[in-house]
Amino acid sequence: MRRIVLLCTLFALLFGACSFAAESPKKLVFLAPLPAGLESTKMQDIVQGMVTTLAKKISADVVIRKIPYKQGEKVAYEVRKQLEAGKADISFMSGTDYAEAVLKGSKGLVPMFIMTINQNPVTNYCLYARKGEFTDVTQMKGKKWGGVGIVPTRYLLSTKGVNSPLDKYFSSIRFIQDSPPNNIVSLLQKKEIDVFISADTGIWLSGMLRQKDAIFEPVYCAPAETNIIFIARSSLDGALIEELKKIMFNAHKDKDFAQFKFAFQMVNGKFVPVDQASLQVPMKVMKLAIKNGWLKEDMAFFNKYIK
Repeated sequence: MRRIVLLCTLFALLFGACSFAAESPKKLVFLAPLPAGLESTKMQDIVQGMVTTLAKKISADVVIRKIPYKQGEKVAYEVRKQLEAGKADISFMSGTDYAEAVLKGSKGLVPMFIMTINQNPVTNYCLYARKGEFTDVTQMKGKKWGGVGIVPTRYLLSTKGVNSPLDKYFSSIRFIQDSPPNNIVSLLQKKEIDVFISADTGIWLSGMLRQKDAIFEPVYCAPAETNIIFIARSSLDGALIEELKKIMFNAHKDKDFAQFKFAFQMVNGKFVPVDQASLQVPMKVMKLAIKNGWLKEDMAFFNKYIK
């Protein structure tokens, strides 16, 4: 499932600090998927600063390999390919991308940790609409939908007994980036769309719903994803993986990471272990997506509106 640009950028920035632990003097390759347009910014300077911070803890020789991608593009396929081939050591992906890899037989990925957002490792997806227009998703039939991906909407609708393809259920569907959410909310206000899908974490981080003049509201939300999961290739030294986990579980209170405290405060979170209860959320979604053909529908949507 596709993730919000702001969160991917933030996680890449934060993991810049932890990813520089390595089996000295060996090289460690950190694969950094970054939304197109953000792969060459001041963030790179900040990441380099984090290298120095971690160098005080563990000696390392680290290469950051960036993968620019469009929002909506399944960059996780390339991440998985490089990790399993041993061309990279550590990266990150969404919970549903990890679940898809596992359900399709991958045994080459080790989930290390998740960063909580608003103290929660699990993300709700919500269908948003103009205030007062809908009280239930069944009232959205025949309306105009916008969003990045098909799967979260299909999942939310399925929990309400709706199992139609989106282009059959809605009068129109349209690819609209939801990060930052200003643009998609603006289109909602102009009535170019009637409903959109987005992760509640992105909306919460934007603060738009806390504004007195907010014109939209969540109509229906359900847990459908985890926050970004940091992954290591399974052949990476186990002791190194444990050392990385130890460092990151304490990063939010480690004085050596104090200069990056703003990032933890921004998301009201910290790095935590990947627990099975959290993983079951994207696993449930992805099992349904594979079984019911939502992934094919999602890819067709992406190819039609983006490529």
